[in-house]
Amino acid sequence: MLRKIKFFLQNVDRGRAMEFVHSLVEFHRIRGSSGYDAALDFLKGQLDIEGIENEVFEFPLDGETFYWTWKMPRAWEAKAGKVTLLTKNPIVICDYSENPICLVPGSSSIRGKFSLVSVGTGTKESDYEKDVRGKVVLATGHPSLVYPLAVEKHGARCVLFDFMPAENKSIGRTKLLLPDLYSYAGMFPNIGELGAAFTITHRAARDIRRRLSRGPLEVEVLVDAENFKGRGRVLIARIPGEDPDGPVVIAHLCHPSPGANDNASGAALAAEIAILFHRLIAEGKLPRPSKTLTFLWVPEMFGTVALAHERPDLVKMFLTGINLDMVGENQEITKGPLIVELTPWSLPCFMGCLIGTLLDEFVGSGMVKLPDSWAFETRDFSGGSDHYILSDPTIGVPTTMIGHWPDLYYHSSGDTPDKVSPDEMAIVGAVVSTALWLVSWEHDMVRNVISSLINCAEKRLSAEAGTASPERMSLLWAQRREGAFSYAVTREEPYRVVAEVDQGFAELARKFGIEDLFFTVGGPVYRRSFKAPLYMRTFFASNPDGHRQFVERITKDQEYARGLVEAIFLTNGRRSFREIMEFLVAEYPSINADDFRELFLALREADLIEQVE
Repeated sequence: MLRKIKFFLQNVDRGRAMEFVHSLVEFHRIRGSSGYDAALDFLKGQLDIEGIENEVFEFPLDGETFYWTWKMPRAWEAKAGKVTLLTKNPIVICDYSENPICLVPGSSSIRGKFSLVSVGTGTKESDYEKDVRGKVVLATGHPSLVYPLAVEKHGARCVLFDFMPAENKSIGRTKLLLPDLYSYAGMFPNIGELGAAFTITHRAARDIRRRLSRGPLEVEVLVDAENFKGRGRVLIARIPGEDPDGPVVIAHLCHPSPGANDNASGAALAAEIAILFHRLIAEGKLPRPSKTLTFLWVPEMFGTVALAHERPDLVKMFLTGINLDMVGENQEITKGPLIVELTPWSLPCFMGCLIGTLLDEFVGSGMVKLPDSWAFETRDFSGGSDHYILSDPTIGVPTTMIGHWPDLYYHSSGDTPDKVSPDEMAIVGAVVSTALWLVSWEHDMVRNVISSLINCAEKRLSAEAGTASPERMSLLWAQRREGAFSYAVTREEPYRVVAEVDQGFAELARKFGIEDLFFTVGGPVYRRSFKAPLYMRTFFASNPDGHRQFVERITKDQEYARGLVEAIFLTNGRRSFREIMEFLVAEYPSINADDFRELFLALREADLIEQVE
């Protein structure tokens, strides 16, 4: 397999990939906007030049259409946005024309002078003892918790967020250490009729709070923006194989400018890999694949949900997926390792272990001299990108994510092309191309792949032996076994794969003393009334006061958030609540099963799950 990695590494054009990155960062790529459309048209133009088969799928962004629990937001376009502190010498706090990331997408037009009030975190009812109606508020809390209270409930006209997502002291990612960054606050689907929002630098926020301590302040706010019924667009490209099914490579194209690593890097590398395979086949260096390779560029999550809902005929052809999200980082600058994120235990797949093995071989070969600080890690499923949608068992496309985490400049104005490494792009491109070749072409390395999957499982079991519970060891073994079995669907002789995997895992069971795991039978059995992951904003909106506790817990407790996702994935009409909880505790040992009883009751009251008689 190392020979193939070297072959692809020599053929990946890192210069072209970087040119794509530099082009994409010029576009303010908010879904439904002219900037997003221009970025998609740019990539489509590159595919057209190469003669690569492609099409554009469109779906409504109208604030009305539902795909399962996902309400498609309205499209949004901004022309201007500015906040000025009205002092003797007025101070510009943020300006969309200079830092487009500072204007929160979904903001509506607003013009005027307003009193400014600091509400602390802005996430608690007690933060609003002062009247904020018709005023501008400054808040430090999570935007998804601040906005419903400040604007929707208490009538604030605009919010200034002094907030940095994913602060991480271990790498120096804090507001105090990076006081001049503007953060990306995400998009509020319902902000349009009510108000506007900005993110501001921590330095500016500190100055405002100091001035407020001495007396009242006034700001002038100007926003020229429109929420409208528009369209979302997904670019689909194919390298046709003998069979229509095969792997999918997905990258989200959206995000504010610059967004170099997140996710111009992933979108650019997906385009480079598609061009690479097309050229190698055209030049006779590779035969036509046996499986079709599909490439998707999407508005993150919403585009993937829309595609799964409206084009199930296409999505059912995807045997496995690779999500490229933040793949080009210069680790010495951004401070986070390359990560390979596995699929959830509820939908096992071979791809994560295969990519991890390829990276191990690459690093061990010394093929490229890497910086001493360079690292990669294989991690369990976390979600947060398009693999989260595809890996839901109701969609059924087990998708591995490749990215970097943590990242010093994540979702900020500092995510610029100088933080992108062309060498990192080439390494990821070569490894992903090798994995796609092992899936989509017939070859004599099947036994090597099977051996790598068994070794991957043995390595993980060895790391957990002696500390993990018998239930966790058994579930881990079964999950890795099912993942290895999934490689069989890509081969002409699947029974050969199944037999060799079965034999290898039987030996692992004997070595680690693993017995069959039987979950407790009995208790209520639930099934979902929807497909795809639950869109938490829909759940929250159905009962804002009652469901707020779950949203707050998700924003503060990543383990709980992962457990919630997996609990919903496991709710399939066949498992009892008790079985689901036993599975969860085995997968996430720190989880308290009692924490999910109230959640399931709330889901049932919201008619999102129903008890099976």
